[in-house]
Amino acid sequence: MGIMKMKHRSLDALKGNWGKAILLTVLISILTMIIPTAMDIQNSGGVKPWLDEVAPVTLFSFVYEIVLMPFYAGIVWFYISLVRKEKAQIRNIFKIYPDGRLTLKLIWTYIVMIFFISLWTLLLIVPGIIKSISYSQTLYVLRDHPEYSATQAITESRRLMDGYKWKFVLFHLSFIGWFLLTAVTFGLAWFFVGPYFSAAQAVFYEELKDQ
Repeated sequence: MGIMKMKHRSLDALKGNWGKAILLTVLISILTMIIPTAMDIQNSGGVKPWLDEVAPVTLFSFVYEIVLMPFYAGIVWFYISLVRKEKAQIRNIFKIYPDGRLTLKLIWTYIVMIFFISLWTLLLIVPGIIKSISYSQTLYVLRDHPEYSATQAITESRRLMDGYKWKFVLFHLSFIGWFLLTAVTFGLAWFFVGPYFSAAQAVFYEELKDQ
């Protein structure tokens, strides 16, 4: 599982698909940052009251985040399709929602993961980080095994990551330069870095699964 090999494979998967990947990144920005921020400002009574609040949390933002959970899974599955040279379509992400059973399973999976990670974090921060790494492949597992329950997918992710947690950390550290570039360009570079990083994470799962 060479890191450079995985990164090259992710760039290869993006060839001819950059337009869709960038469009998806724009859509993610709108749905996860622009809309929630606009609604929080409106609910706070304007920009100044919103800025005066340290961490504005509203019922809307809480519910909105839950509603977005299947969307996050759809993004992961989009990049898996891209890496596997399947026909990756943005509209397929939204096809999850009409399937009520799948939507509820994905929301429940997120809730279970957050609950477990939070419990470990209450003990110490490091165990919480380790568990979040262990659970990192859960959504990929559900893509290949839709029949799995939330706990089965989490358990399979833990099994896959056994012996590869440090590799996962090094893999993410290899993108530090790109993250810094995103910071100095005030986020503009993310329209390239985001798809690259997401595709690389999908490649990591593929390589992990093949071991």
